[in-house]
Amino acid sequence: MLCDGGFQASRELLTRYVGPQASDLVLRAAVTGTGDALRMALAVVAAAAGLGRCYGHILSRDAMRKDLWPYPVLDALCQQGVIVDRWGRPLVAGFADGIRLANILARTEDPRGWPVVVTESEWKRHGAGRSAPGEGASAYADLERLGGRVCRADGARRLAAELSLPPDSLAEAIERCPGPSAAADALVGLPIVPGSTFTTGGIAVRADGAVVTDDGSVLSGLFARGGIQGGRDRRGVCLRLAAEGCAVAVVDLDAGMAASTAQEIAAQGGVACGLDADISDEPMVAELMARAEGELGSVPQIAICNAGIQQRKKLQGCPDWCLRGRLRTLHRSDRWRRCGTRPPADRGEHIMRTESQAGSPATDRDLSGAFEDLERDGYCVIEDVLTPAEVAAVRSRLVEVAAGINPAWAEGPRNQRVYALTHKGDEFIFLLEHPVLWALMSRVLGPDFLLSSITANIAGPGGQAMMLHPDQGYIPPPWPPYPLVANIMWMLDDFTEANGATRFVPGSHRQATGGPTDQALASSAVAVTGRAGSVLCFDGRVLHQTGANTTTDVLRHGVLTYCCQPWIRQQENSSLSIPEALWPKLSEQVRQLAGLKTYAGLGMIDGPAQSGFR
Repeated sequence: MLCDGGFQASRELLTRYVGPQASDLVLRAAVTGTGDALRMALAVVAAAAGLGRCYGHILSRDAMRKDLWPYPVLDALCQQGVIVDRWGRPLVAGFADGIRLANILARTEDPRGWPVVVTESEWKRHGAGRSAPGEGASAYADLERLGGRVCRADGARRLAAELSLPPDSLAEAIERCPGPSAAADALVGLPIVPGSTFTTGGIAVRADGAVVTDDGSVLSGLFARGGIQGGRDRRGVCLRLAAEGCAVAVVDLDAGMAASTAQEIAAQGGVACGLDADISDEPMVAELMARAEGELGSVPQIAICNAGIQQRKKLQGCPDWCLRGRLRTLHRSDRWRRCGTRPPADRGEHIMRTESQAGSPATDRDLSGAFEDLERDGYCVIEDVLTPAEVAAVRSRLVEVAAGINPAWAEGPRNQRVYALTHKGDEFIFLLEHPVLWALMSRVLGPDFLLSSITANIAGPGGQAMMLHPDQGYIPPPWPPYPLVANIMWMLDDFTEANGATRFVPGSHRQATGGPTDQALASSAVAVTGRAGSVLCFDGRVLHQTGANTTTDVLRHGVLTYCCQPWIRQQENSSLSIPEALWPKLSEQVRQLAGLKTYAGLGMIDGPAQSGFR
């Protein structure tokens, strides 16, 4: 018997069946749906049926961060706005709802490259009380409060500059399409991404569940069953809850399927009702609870089983706004999934553990304050991202590597650099997979950012201050009004002014246009300090320098994860620097950072038919 729940978490199968870059979809469900049963069935020549579509909604591109995943849903907004690609060309395919739009975008070469543009009035009208991730009357206000990117401007051309789109193309697209006017006083634009909850189709079977081949013959002794959810075909959890004495409100998009399961529970002596709904925000929860209590009477706890909710024993993962509606959701989820990232593989005896990462204090932290600091000053410090054990493990490995490969202080008086750390220890891979890195860089550079290099900077006693510089100094002027690169310094020692903490000219990124740096500005630079385990993130345009280490016996260790826009050449050529034997062991996250994933026609092998990872 093969039991499966779709392949929405499999990048390989999404690319094969849904679209050439469908692996870029944001997963709105548990990471367990990897299509293993489908793979096994196809391996024994079973037929497949109905593959190639998914159920999902349109989200902000920032929904890959934990505090926005998986809301707010932007379906209604997209129906009233103009959707364009990275070149400002409008989407020509028609769609009746967000589910169809999610499938259309999933089949494009660049599912993450579509902003939507609406008027300010439409933004306010559709944002009120819909699919909110937090408190407040407007879901879209919550999107902005939590740091989601929302651009506003008077007129299409000014908005194009905010969205990094060609002004003429965007203005023409808005005029050609129904919706906002290019001359509208107030326009709102934001990057969007399709989100997938589950895929459709699966193994071809007869009515009795027997698996069939392409020619219609039966594979003897092999049967298949779909995943477990709330409706008729996925009623296992509901029946189990009822058997344990729960009053069950079975919720499904299809009222008939929900009613069928509720009738089966009642026939076995249980208490249940079937309701059609797709809950996503607090008002909908309140309405659903009222309907459930109207059917079942007032009970202490009503278990509602909906799509993707599979874990019977734990009541976890439910956001506060949902709990306030007295809904107790059975949610198979974990902190990694809500961060929009995949947990790293178990890599040995050091610190590479999902539990260690999930327990890191900064993982659940609201980063809105850090984003505000980045916007204002060009840098921010987030404390206690790494635990003391994690700091010790990374620092120990760095000391070992530095002692064995580089001539001492080769980068100048009492300052040592260590390069190409990707293949020099799992401890450094751990940093690349850290959710705080992904949250920060997705905010500054967008979700398709690349790793330009990962290096270490060890400032020794007596070391001199570095020249003042921006990290994107190699970009010819004039610079665009957004960063092309950004950096994160992982502090492995306490960074103090005495031991050479990095110095910044606050706000210098806001006037930066490129060209030579006035070294006299170093007099206005301030030392940015922090304790070991903190991270320092900074915009590629902000002026900074390694400070002078005026101590007599203190080494200051830090690792730099330097990232760039996906269309900029990386500082380190990972294709050659990473040993061939290591590539199969690297996670998809790290391979994406290294540049092994195509982006908007870049990074192809033998033409555009190639897609996904090399």
